[in-house]
Amino acid sequence: MREARKLGGIAAGVTVAFALSGGAAPAGAAVAETTIDVHPVSVVNGSIPVTGTVSFGADAVGPVTVSQDPDGDAQLPGFGYDIGDVSFQTDLAAERLIVTLHLHDAPSDDPAPFTGYQVPLLNDGADWWRWLGAGGVGSNQAQTEPWGGLCENENEAEGGSGGWSCTDRVPTTFTADSVVWELPFATMKPPIKAGSVLESSGILCGAPCAFQWPSSVVLSLAPMDTSFPMEQYKVPGDIRLGIAPEGTPASRVNFAVRAAFDAASGDFSETLAAPAASGSYTVWARTCFGSPISCVFGSTPVDVTV
Repeated sequence: MREARKLGGIAAGVTVAFALSGGAAPAGAAVAETTIDVHPVSVVNGSIPVTGTVSFGADAVGPVTVSQDPDGDAQLPGFGYDIGDVSFQTDLAAERLIVTLHLHDAPSDDPAPFTGYQVPLLNDGADWWRWLGAGGVGSNQAQTEPWGGLCENENEAEGGSGGWSCTDRVPTTFTADSVVWELPFATMKPPIKAGSVLESSGILCGAPCAFQWPSSVVLSLAPMDTSFPMEQYKVPGDIRLGIAPEGTPASRVNFAVRAAFDAASGDFSETLAAPAASGSYTVWARTCFGSPISCVFGSTPVDVTV
């Protein structure tokens, strides 16, 4: 592979993996599957202090494929328009989302002149017309070098007359087989947080795509290649707690309490109110993540005497 074109951040093609129990691990060192452990608990003055640890695996922090597109279906082959899979990775400690758009036919590390890329993003159902954009020289109002950023058409969302802005630049890396954005959680509108659900918005292509500037963005002409809309992806790090009588299946537990979570250590903590009736109970912890969204559970018993 050729040397990556870096506009800040990691080199494309590097798998970034994090094991968040005891801190972030080096690339490739994450456990395969997420686990959650609830420490032993007891009733203290009518309350149940709960602590535990989550080890997020590759199934949670990624890379997780959220969209796929076959090889060889671009309208103009050989110029980097033939897009492939899109994957998400989450760096909870740094509060950033790493989005990789894979390419099948880019001729070099730098994108071809007037080439543009888009990954539309919808966060928690709130559509503020945000999209990750990138492109070569001449794209996006005649840029003089390759660029990448979080773009928006918010004036259209509010009933305006159109137009776009790509002023929120984010670290972006180009290689001959990918475009990689490192999106800070706080840059997105609304801001991304642990537990956020991301998917494709309806802006422009309505799915990851490659196009020629200005034909698609300004003139609304067909893109060179469009992937399938992205599947929902849940950002890891949201830990929920509940308590139920012993023997209650996890699917019947009310996970109404959100625990405080330390992304650097993987530790979580919160206090539950003890049940009003004496008996044997189970304290549960749940964390959901990834695409398709899945959940992992942990539990520990507790006896309540009133």
